[in-house]
Amino acid sequence: RRDEIDVLSRVLPIHYPEEALTPLVQKRFREIRVRPGRFALLLLNVRRGPLQDARVRRALAAAIDRGALLADVRKGLGRLMGMPGLDGVLAPLPHDAAAAARLLDEAGLLRAVADGPRLAGGRPWRLELLAAARAPVAEEQTRRIAADLAKAGISAAPRFIEQVDLFGRLRKGAFDAAMLTFATRPNGDITPLIGTGGTVNHGGFSDAGIDAALEDTRRLAPGPGREAAWLKLGRLVQE
Repeated sequence: RRDEIDVLSRVLPIHYPEEALTPLVQKRFREIRVRPGRFALLLLNVRRGPLQDARVRRALAAAIDRGALLADVRKGLGRLMGMPGLDGVLAPLPHDAAAAARLLDEAGLLRAVADGPRLAGGRPWRLELLAAARAPVAEEQTRRIAADLAKAGISAAPRFIEQVDLFGRLRKGAFDAAMLTFATRPNGDITPLIGTGGTVNHGGFSDAGIDAALEDTRRLAPGPGREAAWLKLGRLVQE
């Protein structure tokens, strides 16, 4: 507003569009949409309880309305991806409440009564959703995710903690799920996040097929072969 900057590299959703698109700002600045190598994700600890079952993880993905998160929480600042590096190539998984319910039933997380909580070991299955405190967008995303999961019968409790404590719990594996952002390497490699033993693979995910596909994306030279390897990787991740 005081015209004291030349470039603002990123506009936070809490400032958009009310503050970012005022007549004065639009007169002095030009909006440029870019695609930075960073994305938001809900990291699941696949070593814990029902989250060990891929059907449950797919059910959570189907239960969360990411389109609504993008439109309402992030004010359209972003895009939905099938997987990082495959924009416009691999469609994102759709929001499908019926599919989520079916997968949870198949995994044995049944409801004792209609619209009741999903049970694991005879008790309501409860998830703790971690996010960094004093991060308004992450906090609101986490609340909305909890509400979506509640519709599927999953009791998910948001908890907002200091970032240093959040990453301490991630490193120890002392979490169920956490709302995070991740910046990819210049070459788009996401091995640290999903590769077996990856440096930020705090959820403990491991799959031999995905490890092999990751190796192909690193080994092959740019071209059709590498593009096919990325697509194969994306489809394996979605499964």
